[in-house]
Amino acid sequence: MPLDRETVLRLIEANGGPEGLDLSGRDLGGADLSGLDLHGVRLVRTNLTEADLRWANLRGADLSQASLSGADLRWADFTGASLRQADLRGANLWGADLTGADLTSTDLQDAALTGASLARSATAAIERTGRGVLPTAEPWLGSWLGSRSLGVMLAVVIGLIYFWGWIYQATYYAEFGLTPTVALDFVSAEYLFIGWRIVTLSFQFLLMLPLM
Repeated sequence: MPLDRETVLRLIEANGGPEGLDLSGRDLGGADLSGLDLHGVRLVRTNLTEADLRWANLRGADLSQASLSGADLRWADFTGASLRQADLRGANLWGADLTGADLTSTDLQDAALTGASLARSATAAIERTGRGVLPTAEPWLGSWLGSRSLGVMLAVVIGLIYFWGWIYQATYYAEFGLTPTVALDFVSAEYLFIGWRIVTLSFQFLLMLPLM
């Protein structure tokens, strides 16, 4: 019978704390364990498929050969934990702390590791095996964050600002039939009417930016 959150809490209390609690081989599939202190717990070969472990403290826990496929592990703390031969296929490890974790032979296929803290050795292993998504940036942001691409984007933004400023000024003075040296009456009804038209034009321009 699968264990639920309340059962796990009772077992922790009966053990005098989470450290040393042995839940090896137990069924915790789909259980809500978010935010629980599970540091030092033995979870060897435990079924944690699609379990919710967000914000859970798993420091020093032994999850060797555990099944964590499809689990929600966002912001979980795996510092110093053992994940040897664990199944993390499709797990969401966004923002998780894997510093010092043992990822030997861990299956990270299709796992999301964006923003996760990884030891250098673990990063090298993932690069070597091609499993997992390295914690750099979302794929759609990859080209934006490169130095060259960032420079191009800045140039485009500055160019658009300059172009829009020129259009704004040209449109405004054209509507008034004025030159830039003529003082404007900022409280006149005509000024406010033309100003409202320019604001409308601004909104139209902003709405057009995504298409551009």
